[in-house]
Amino acid sequence: MNENFNQTNGEVETLGQIPSVNHETPQPDSGQPSLSTVWNQLPIREPVLIQNTLQRYQKMMITGPSKSCKTALAVQLAIAVAEGTSWLENECAKGNVLYLNFDESIVTIYSRFFDTYQALRIEPKEISNITIMNLKGEMTAENEDDFINQVLTLVNGFPYRMIIIDSIDYLFDIGSSGTAIRLNQAIDRFVNKTKICTVLVHSDHQQETKLSSLSESVVRVIPSESSKDSFRIAIVSNSFQAPTADKIIDYHYPSIEYRGLYNRSLDLTNKIRHQKANYELDKAFNELSSQGDAVHVNALAAYLKIARETVYKKIKNSNTFQVNVGIVERINNHEQV
Repeated sequence: MNENFNQTNGEVETLGQIPSVNHETPQPDSGQPSLSTVWNQLPIREPVLIQNTLQRYQKMMITGPSKSCKTALAVQLAIAVAEGTSWLENECAKGNVLYLNFDESIVTIYSRFFDTYQALRIEPKEISNITIMNLKGEMTAENEDDFINQVLTLVNGFPYRMIIIDSIDYLFDIGSSGTAIRLNQAIDRFVNKTKICTVLVHSDHQQETKLSSLSESVVRVIPSESSKDSFRIAIVSNSFQAPTADKIIDYHYPSIEYRGLYNRSLDLTNKIRHQKANYELDKAFNELSSQGDAVHVNALAAYLKIARETVYKKIKNSNTFQVNVGIVERINNHEQV
């Protein structure tokens, strides 16, 4: 565990921290210390909220294509901060979390938190540290400043350590550079006023947005080409000198299992193996299928000279086929996405 983390109360110890530093926009005679005043105490670091990832009073984005376990990561992050445990193998300081839910019904998001606690085998000792507000269909915003003003009303001065907005796409198209810049400025105003670390969940379809380049930390979810259940997690932070190595995770609702560090050469090997398996399955299906009709899994197993279980595994890792009660069909025959 990082030496900056105090196991007793979940607080972060920072040497030379100046409590009187004002995070509001500097004004003449505002009481903000001058550079010469603090020179002998430098360097000063903001307290760490997520080890190797994020300091408090900063913004972070969890971004990736649709259906890439971003909400699962956000839920686990909320639990990790609330309970003072780890997230993606990085220790978190304990504190109150506000989760603004725009994607799920209130029953669904409550159940996701329950299922995740159960899967992580974490006793909910600090469950009261998590506040969930279901805003799907409840909140609209005329513009970025209107949105932040509404969030300020929701916070109402409560000392949250973190607020998670899942997802920001519900209200804004941040693919637009102008929208991203205005939203970034509005969130900076919110962070300066409340001192709350702000996390945005965003579907980016593997295209970097202007807002992610403006955030202090970005957690990018990259689907694996070798398995539909595997993802590469790339963490980029402006606040930590040592780059964080990419991680590999497997996701099976509601569990995210850490598999280790990303190995580029191994990933390439798995990609080639996956392409070969898809080619063999596709070739067998075409040989056995009449005009694209369904094929029984036993026929594929016999043609490929492999076990039925192996055929099921190949289909599971394929984006081309599906199987139901032993009947294998090509997905695009039914115009499925």
